[in-house]
Amino acid sequence: DEALDNGIVLVEWPNRMGSLIPSNRLEVSWQFPSEEERLISLSGKGEWKERAKRLESNYSRILK
Repeated sequence: DEALDNGIVLVEWPNRMGSLIPSNRLEVSWQFPSEEERLISLSGKGEWKERAKRLESNYSRILK
């Protein structure tokens, strides 16, 4: 709980957190379609929803 209140917490297997997972969160997913490609997607929940859309949109334009 303290870590969630004061900083960033990275959780590799969030489904194991059950009811402890915060409703306001940024989910980051990685995919590796090939050795040369890395796909990262952002999904915001709660207060992060609109921020995630803006982040993903900005970075998509930069990387293309």
